Amino acid sequence: MFILTLADEPEPLPLTDRPTGDEFDPLPYGLTLAQAVAVRACDVKAGDLVVAEFDDMSGARRSLHIPGPYRAAPSALRDCPCNGCAECDDMDSWTFAEPSRVADTAWRFVCLSPAEDGEPCAIVLAYRPVAVIPAAVVTRVEGDR
Repeated sequence: MFILTLADEPEPLPLTDRPTGDEFDPLPYGLTLAQAVAVRACDVKAGDLVVAEFDDMSGARRSLHIPGPYRAAPSALRDCPCNGCAECDDMDSWTFAEPSRVADTAWRFVCLSPAEDGEPCAIVLAYRPVAVIPAAVVTRVEGDR
């Protein structure tokens, strides 16, 4: 287990060992969780490898590993480049149910990766802590291969 921290978060963020099994892809290029850092979803940079999110519980938060880690291509939810996926449709339904929520989506959520290959967009609460391996590290290791 690795303990990650955020400057504005008083509680540690425990990043548990990555699960193994058919539903969890290994990290690419020989990357390890030791290379991960914690950032808010709104601070994820293009090319960062998103490996886990942290739940919203107070106290010791659980790490929720992403089954297929992905390279981030973040955008504001309103600027999401997908042509309509299940996640975006759910967000539309949520806002249409209560028009006052439209403004909420602009600051409360971020799309970390648009839909592709049949997978929906990765829409995350903007201030949720996530574990990423920074793009510079991924690019360096990828280039060494």
